[in-house]
Amino acid sequence: MGQNHYLITSLPALGELGSDPPMTGAEFLGHLADSPGAAKPVETLLLADDLLQRDAVLAGEMDQASPAVLTAAQLADEEPLPGYLVDDERVQPRRVAGDAVWAAYFRRAAEVADSRRCRFLSDWVGFEVALRNALAEHRAKALELEAHEYLVEPELSAD
Repeated sequence: MGQNHYLITSLPALGELGSDPPMTGAEFLGHLADSPGAAKPVETLLLADDLLQRDAVLAGEMDQASPAVLTAAQLADEEPLPGYLVDDERVQPRRVAGDAVWAAYFRRAAEVADSRRCRFLSDWVGFEVALRNALAEHRAKALELEAHEYLVEPELSAD
């Protein structure tokens, strides 16, 4: 993404801290249409937000979502997720069904980071997996559960 100086300067300014962003994730992806090297890593990062929104919609915590990569029907579980999020045979069955989607997502994100040589995305995956797994271990210990049943792709962790 180092060659996208013009792209960066063409984006709208951010507002005050806590204000709504000046564009949606989908609109941001539209700005990247002519920058394929940047589009895939950004799409991969925005997919994580879509999956968080999906979890919130399915839990009844959110009525209206604004996905950037997935469709509203996919967030509501009315349409299937993309195959790479559900058909990854490397992902073991999980105690919590949603963890399998996250495991497939993090594998996909790591693959995109490697194929695009995007160090930021690679570092982010390592950090995010390490943080999520540390929280899962802490919760499991507090609840006297087996932590390994709740870890997601620990080999991707930035420990």
